Amino acid sequence: MKGIIPKNFQDLTGLTFGRLTVLRRSENRGDRVVWLCKCECGQEKSIEANSLRTGKTKSCGCLLSETMRKRQYKHGFGNERLWIIWRNMIDRCTNTKHPNYRRYGGRGTSVCNEWKNNYLAFKSWALSHSYADNLTIDRTDNNGNYEPDNCKWVTTDVQDYNKRNTVYITIGNETKNLKEWSRTSGLSKNLIYSRFKRGWRGADLLKPRE
Repeated sequence: MKGIIPKNFQDLTGLTFGRLTVLRRSENRGDRVVWLCKCECGQEKSIEANSLRTGKTKSCGCLLSETMRKRQYKHGFGNERLWIIWRNMIDRCTNTKHPNYRRYGGRGTSVCNEWKNNYLAFKSWALSHSYADNLTIDRTDNNGNYEPDNCKWVTTDVQDYNKRNTVYITIGNETKNLKEWSRTSGLSKNLIYSRFKRGWRGADLLKPRE
């Protein structure tokens, strides 16, 4: 059941509001009518009828994101490494076309409003939490969101350890990821992984090419 229908009910199916096209009615929020809409960017979102009719909501959130992006470029942040990190962090959590969306936004990972809506807030946090140009942002809890209490700056090697899809291989008494074994042996990661997938184990994985 979608909920009660108010006296001033208006069927918005098929109508367009800004970037949003109404697909069908959704579940009420209390006594407020809600509509499932599809944004021009491809995202679907349930939005209250009043927000659509008054123009309060014009997109799934991508319009605000694009406006912010243009504003940051206008103010000269576009070339900053931190800005690029911030932008990529948001995109992989919100942009379904991002190559890594499946591993982030697709798994429910999000960016807190404090950072998502304010680059300067993110920058301030970064500079006060040991940011350096050779570090990348990492989540302490990989099942958590991007927010101040769950993020830190680490080297790429540390981040490799924390990735859910990192492959670890034990040879003798040592366990390392592909990147580390590649560095140790001088062989490419692809070659070692290819051998591993074919059933090679132990020292054979690191045999020099013939």
